[in-house]
Amino acid sequence: MTPVSWPRVYANRLFTVLLVALIYGLLVSVKAQHVFPQGARANLDLLALPWFQFGISALVSLIFLAVGALVWLYASERRVALLLFGFCSGMMMNFAALSGDSASDVSSFHLLFDAISSASTALSVPLLAALLLLFPKSYFSGAGRHVPGDQRSPSLLFLRGYLVCLVSLGLVVTLYTLVRAAPIVQGTWLYEYVKILKDIYYLVGIVGILVTVTVSYRRSSTLRERQQLRLFVGGVALSLTPVLCLTVLPAVLNLPPEETLDGHISALALGLLPMALGYSILRYQILVFDRYIRRVVAGIVGGVGLAMFGYFTIALNSVLSSVHISFATVCIAGLTILGSLGVWLLAKAVTDHLFFSETLHYRRLIEKPTMLVDEALTLNEAVRLLTTAAIDTFATPQVCFFVLDKESQSYLACPPVRDDDPNDAPRRALLQYLARALESKTDTATDWLEVQRSVAGLLAGASRPLLLSEVSGVSGTRPVGLSRFLKVGRPLVGSDVLLAPVRAQGRLIGVLVLGPRGEQQPYAGPDFDIVQLLITRFSFPVETARVMLELRAAYERQKELDRLKDQFIITASHELRTPLTAVQGYIELLGDFDQQLPPEVREAFLTRACRSVDELALMVGNIMNAGRVEVDAEQITLRQVPLAEQVLQTAEILEAQIQREERALRIDIPDTVHVMADDFCLRQVMLNLLANALKYSPPGTSVEVTCGQLGKHTSVCVRDYGLGVPPEDQALLFERFVRLERDMNSPVRGTGLGLYISKQLIEAMGGRIWVESDGRPGQGSRFVFTLPSAQGEAERDERELATLVGGDA
Repeated sequence: MTPVSWPRVYANRLFTVLLVALIYGLLVSVKAQHVFPQGARANLDLLALPWFQFGISALVSLIFLAVGALVWLYASERRVALLLFGFCSGMMMNFAALSGDSASDVSSFHLLFDAISSASTALSVPLLAALLLLFPKSYFSGAGRHVPGDQRSPSLLFLRGYLVCLVSLGLVVTLYTLVRAAPIVQGTWLYEYVKILKDIYYLVGIVGILVTVTVSYRRSSTLRERQQLRLFVGGVALSLTPVLCLTVLPAVLNLPPEETLDGHISALALGLLPMALGYSILRYQILVFDRYIRRVVAGIVGGVGLAMFGYFTIALNSVLSSVHISFATVCIAGLTILGSLGVWLLAKAVTDHLFFSETLHYRRLIEKPTMLVDEALTLNEAVRLLTTAAIDTFATPQVCFFVLDKESQSYLACPPVRDDDPNDAPRRALLQYLARALESKTDTATDWLEVQRSVAGLLAGASRPLLLSEVSGVSGTRPVGLSRFLKVGRPLVGSDVLLAPVRAQGRLIGVLVLGPRGEQQPYAGPDFDIVQLLITRFSFPVETARVMLELRAAYERQKELDRLKDQFIITASHELRTPLTAVQGYIELLGDFDQQLPPEVREAFLTRACRSVDELALMVGNIMNAGRVEVDAEQITLRQVPLAEQVLQTAEILEAQIQREERALRIDIPDTVHVMADDFCLRQVMLNLLANALKYSPPGTSVEVTCGQLGKHTSVCVRDYGLGVPPEDQALLFERFVRLERDMNSPVRGTGLGLYISKQLIEAMGGRIWVESDGRPGQGSRFVFTLPSAQGEAERDERELATLVGGDA
């Protein structure tokens, strides 16, 4: 398909509009010269009424021109736009050429403008009839696909014949209106027959239009089609009611002229007809909230009602005043005030029932009894209520809700989408479609939307729901200009997806994503209002459930913290008591028997007391490091460190214990191995691992330290031959204040923080740590950690240097 150049298309359409506007300007200017003749300043009173009539006719014709131009420029259904533009252009010429002169005026100006007005009216009838056969439901959609035996073929032939007949009669009547003033035509039998034919033509046209509207409404298959017909019929009724009630009816009843409203004044209401037609066509392209338009329509209905009520009140008052009934006059004045208030308040209800029954239907669907108030809902249950209401309202199975997860700062699908659940197939399809559509904008996966990305940013600042085509546009910015209010520049897509922001207390807490409508029609302003009603009704239970979930999670975290605190207090009191008791005992012995003890015994007591103090200092240091490890991790500086040297320096700290327990420490690390690490943190990790290996293995057993290569990382393994670690307890070893149950009552002391600190430091240096053990006594454990290899870093630096040198060369 050849791509459409929208600027060129709009230029062609705009040229057509300017051409019709030029005709409007020419008719109005010529008519103005006739209404405002030169030298008429002395007869201002006589010219007041012609001026007023001229102003009203010019205003009504301008409304027809403006509405027709708007639909012609921006309507997506081009055949409908063409017919409406033709109808509005004809009616514009009718009102622009409408003359207020008497029928006895036989001047050339009157004859010419009367012919133009009558001819344009005659041509407008078949255009309106054809428009109603194409909108809102086309009866010619299958005209090009005739199938033998198709039951629709006779009806299509009939409709084509009806239009051909109407157009033919319209051309004859138009020709008659152009030549009827000629003397050669007047008074002949042809003149009389064509005059009767004109009446038949208008009768056939009006009856055909009424039958078309009635049949279309009864055969409408969608709520949108019925809504568009209601708007058209309501607009016709609203525009014709003042003319019929204020001008035609008083004339039929032979009321005095002063109680009959001039037809040029009541014709002002006819300007509502093109507005109703244009809005019914563009209704589902308009991207603003429908409630604003409903308020305007309610104001117009109220204004027309007040005008008619005021007219009848004045007419009644004039009749009663003629018989001097003063009490009745007072009563009428009071009833007028009360009646005006009633008419204005009734206007909204009348507007909703006559013009916007679609909105009332959706409101009844949304506000039907649900389990919102009486039951405590979980987040998944509250979201299911919202999505179920959206599915029922828009007849789409593809509805998904994304809820804000504060920890990951992303929007997660709620409830989570499960691949093994066939009921989640529509949501999976919608999420995969979202992932493809937003691929160029975000790293969107099939279950979440990043909050930092432009999609969530657009939704957070949007004043209305956004279509996916707007969000995934090339610019990635908010719609500007006319595109904020009307979908222009591209054809309507029935498969477009709608993203509606859900807010609570001014914060974006979720995103409701609606898949394509069941009717395969695009989302527009009326749907935005319905979505807003849905969100307003269900956002409170969703937010309540979400906050309750956060509070429950916070409560569980607090319980876990309390448990860890209690465990820490028990562990710390148990572990610190032993060295404190030893120090206290040795000090008491030295205090009581200092003079009686030999020097070597006193020295041994002091050495053991000092060792217990060192052990206390190590335990307190581990406790303090556990609080500072996250801060220290941010201050780690990586550099090339010789691995063997760091291990040997750590081993020297434990040399006295190794010799005392008659152990063998085997270190198998080549001097050429270098790692990227912080030397102090590396020694702290090795000290914790070696101390644990000596602490949890019997004296006389060996401890081995080896290294290996795992891709771009160097692995270090510390092995002992103690009791080992049961597999079910291995996942807990690297948590804070965790010690195995069997060690709590053993003479081996510890705070349960060494492995936690080691894990934090190793991960901060770009590695990982784990334990390997089958839990069998004598087989021991292997604690392994990895660090980035310095050889890989050196090779990368050499490649970057070679690249720079090559570039300079």
